[in-house]
Amino acid sequence: MSAEQTQSTNGSNGALNMPPTMASTSSVAPYVTAPTIIGDRVAVTKALVKVQATLRPATKDKANTHFGNKYADLASVWDAAREPLVSNGFAVVQLPTTSRDCKTVSIRTVLLHESGGEISNDLMLPVVKQDPQGFGSAITYGRRYALAAILGIAPEDDDGNAASGISSKSTPPPPAGLAGVKARMPKPTPVPAPASNGSSVRAGHDRSLAYPFGNVKGKPIAEVDDKSIAFWMGKVQAELADASKSKWHAKAAQTLATLQAEQRYRAAMVGQDEAGSSEGGGPNDEPPPLTDEDAPY
Repeated sequence: MSAEQTQSTNGSNGALNMPPTMASTSSVAPYVTAPTIIGDRVAVTKALVKVQATLRPATKDKANTHFGNKYADLASVWDAAREPLVSNGFAVVQLPTTSRDCKTVSIRTVLLHESGGEISNDLMLPVVKQDPQGFGSAITYGRRYALAAILGIAPEDDDGNAASGISSKSTPPPPAGLAGVKARMPKPTPVPAPASNGSSVRAGHDRSLAYPFGNVKGKPIAEVDDKSIAFWMGKVQAELADASKSKWHAKAAQTLATLQAEQRYRAAMVGQDEAGSSEGGGPNDEPPPLTDEDAPY
């Protein structure tokens, strides 16, 4: 028996052991050992290639009501892995142990091949809440992620939130490139359409934003002409398209949204003025000429 095989068996009965450091450590930091391959490496590797060629994604069919997300649980990972493993001569053994101080739980995952070879790996995790539910959550998390990692399946997280003590839902990062810029842009404030009764249109944005260029630098956008507004919008759009200026993209996106709202506001005002002119009766309209019907007698 080789030295590697001696480390993985216990005497003559061949029972799998956990490493001594796994059983006795009091550390609470996550720990993963390097994978070990024993036996016919070629046969094990060829069989594992066939397994991964037929693996399907684990279905995210469970709802985490606390965090508001969906995830693939341990059963779903097993459903994805069982047929490819069995068809290619693999069995899986997962052995949980705890440290003496009960602060960590360790999972040894072993892929046993029918040729006699095996691949094994150890994962140690902290136990945040030291009660049956806390240990169960950490063991389930460790089994699912260890199995998914050794086979190459990528399910979504669920009880990892509980096992690591996370108390709030994390926000996924925005996509890269132009799609990410658009995702970070605030939603434009709608400008009310011109009222049919001639009432004034109210701006739904900050018209005091200071203009930064030329002779009108420092003036609020409410006092700047349309051409200047369009010029500034062009500058902001060019900045958003420049990946090297990504640290300023959030502020630029807010500026662009305000300028777009100003343009819509002005268009609404023009539309209202035109509607008032076509109907007559505006404050600056000349009174209509007198007709015979206006005579007192």
